[in-house]
Amino acid sequence: LTDVGTSALARAIDAPTLILWGDRDPMFGPEHQLALRAAIRSSRFRRLEGLGHNPHWERPAEVARLIAEFIDEPPRPRA
Repeated sequence: LTDVGTSALARAIDAPTLILWGDRDPMFGPEHQLALRAAIRSSRFRRLEGLGHNPHWERPAEVARLIAEFIDEPPRPRA
C-alpha cells in the first residue's frame, strides 16, 4: 500500500468508495490517504480525529453511521 497512489489496482476502482482514516494511524499517514483518494476517482474521504489504524474497532457506532450515510447518498456524477 505504500505505492497506492500510483497503483494500477487503485486507479482501476470505479465503484463509489468510502475511505475512513484515523488521524493517529501509525501505519499509514496522511500522504498515503491523499494518494489513495487521488487514485480512486469516485472516492469520499473522512478523517477521524483521535483514531488509529482500526477505527471500526475503536468507534464502531460512528463508523457504522458513516458507512450508512455513504450508502444512502445519491450517486455522484463521475469525473
